[in-house]
Amino acid sequence: MAAAHEAQMPFIRNLASSDRKLRTASLDSLKLFLSSRTSLDTQDAVLSERWPHTEALRMDKFLLLVRRAFAVMLECAQKSPAVVDDVLREWPFEGTGDLRKVPLGLRLHVLDLWVDELESTKCLENDEAKDLVKKIGDLVLELQTCPVKAVRERAKESYQDGRLPWGTKDEDMSDAEEADDDDDDEWGGIEE
Repeated sequence: MAAAHEAQMPFIRNLASSDRKLRTASLDSLKLFLSSRTSLDTQDAVLSERWPHTEALRMDKFLLLVRRAFAVMLECAQKSPAVVDDVLREWPFEGTGDLRKVPLGLRLHVLDLWVDELESTKCLENDEAKDLVKKIGDLVLELQTCPVKAVRERAKESYQDGRLPWGTKDEDMSDAEEADDDDDDEWGGIEE
């Protein structure tokens, strides 16, 4: 078994060679081999495993790490949508199966940030990424039937975000903003 792997990857043997040119060429070959393989599911497994052990003082950094990992996942999704769609369906947006695989807090955090990251990676503006936005929206829509109440509510709330093509803008907010514009000229005092 090991001999078959060695025959498929001769650069492993060449890394131990005494010839500098051969080692350098082999190292370049190894770098190319490793860079050609994107493994998104391993980062998800590590994040899910480390979530319960994160101290409260380090939680902000961990949440930022989750945000950046999700942004990288979206950038990779623009290049190969099928692979990332499978990873997203398995990891943060899984609504059926073993729900213990992804901790609830991590799942809720991803539901909070997915629209922000779609916006920051320019997926909402890019016509080529409209299919990706639709696929992720469909995954979030499926979470509205999740057995966990907090996930259902958060999925419904984030799916209706006004920045999304199908989202609804909050009319109460726009009325409040118009009222604020009228009152900017002077202070009316304390009303009784």
